[in-house]
Amino acid sequence: METSLIMYSIGGIPLFASRVFITAFVAAVMARVNPGLFTHFPAWVAADSTLFVLGLLALVENRATKSPALGELMAEFDPYVKSLASFFFSQLVLAHGQLEVASSLAVHAGFGLVTFVALIPAAGTWLVASLRNRVFGELVDLDEDDDLGVRRLLSWAEDGWVAFGMVFLVLLPAVALTIVGLSVLTLYLVRKYLEVREERSKTPCPSCGSPNYQHAVACFECRSEFTHPKQVGSFGQALSQVAGNREEHQLRLLGRRRCCICAARLPSRTVQQQCPACGTCIFGSKAWADRYLSYLQGKLSHTIAICFIFSLVPLLGLIPGIIYYRLSLISSLRIYIPIGTGCVTRWMVRVVNLILLAFQWIPGLGAITLPAMCYLNYSIYRRVLERENSVRVPAYPPMSPLPGTAHAVGS
Repeated sequence: METSLIMYSIGGIPLFASRVFITAFVAAVMARVNPGLFTHFPAWVAADSTLFVLGLLALVENRATKSPALGELMAEFDPYVKSLASFFFSQLVLAHGQLEVASSLAVHAGFGLVTFVALIPAAGTWLVASLRNRVFGELVDLDEDDDLGVRRLLSWAEDGWVAFGMVFLVLLPAVALTIVGLSVLTLYLVRKYLEVREERSKTPCPSCGSPNYQHAVACFECRSEFTHPKQVGSFGQALSQVAGNREEHQLRLLGRRRCCICAARLPSRTVQQQCPACGTCIFGSKAWADRYLSYLQGKLSHTIAICFIFSLVPLLGLIPGIIYYRLSLISSLRIYIPIGTGCVTRWMVRVVNLILLAFQWIPGLGAITLPAMCYLNYSIYRRVLERENSVRVPAYPPMSPLPGTAHAVGS
């Protein structure tokens, strides 16, 4: 079995860990343009039908990775899909390149050498894809709904990395292997840095010593209340200032998709869920869900006023104005809308925004375009969330601001 074929298989690990179908499509295109580069590939890889199917799947993959909701959905299972694709890619490369030699060697009955070797890059792809998801998850949490474009920027960078990485893999496999090692090492170091930073941001509970977020209102372990929790920032981080009104602080935590008790990140896009850290039932009653919507309603007039100020600066004020109302108001609604409903609603909002932007250049009307976008976006997402509340949230007595709290302690 040629060493170069094994290098191709191992070198494809970070490429498949990033993008499955884009990697396969680029390889197929290169095989079509210059068949001499891929003599170990069967002819059907560069066929028209193969290129069409892979191109379509690559396009879908490209668009899906730009969507926050679909990105969360894909993160649940894509390490398994990517490792399976890596296994088949390695089987294709190794088996076709050395079919006769491989078939004559066996590790044991029914388990050929090619299969055994192909499992190595498949396992590596699973590990790298899982590590990538954890690192990217931490980074994307800073801009959960991609209002600042963090997810989109990272996604385009990955697309470029995959396209150029495949070229390196074919032309300079030794360089590609070096890049593999550096990529995995970088992901590992970034992951460790984020873990250390996360732990350093916590403070021990005065009662039981468990590490808690500084903007938590009670310990996730013993439920002892903290008397001076820190304020929560626009990206869910703890600020240096002490929070004022306790109930408003809890609502702010919910607005950043964090538990209203221990400030842990909430895992799901749904109105009713259980905190993975302290077990609190989020939106455990209709009254608490209505209280959250009333809190957001109170922010609407202020947000529209700021949007109007942005709209006084033609064109230049449009982008920062959109970012502002999304971070201030819309993201707090979108984070509790399920993925399927959220995708449909997002496209509906895009159509509304495009219609309104058509009036941006008209004097007078341009000044109200941004406030109108803010109001209509808010109204659409609020209506969707109200419908989710009516279906999923029971009409129990109001959830207390601090369920299960034992006694107050200083923080």
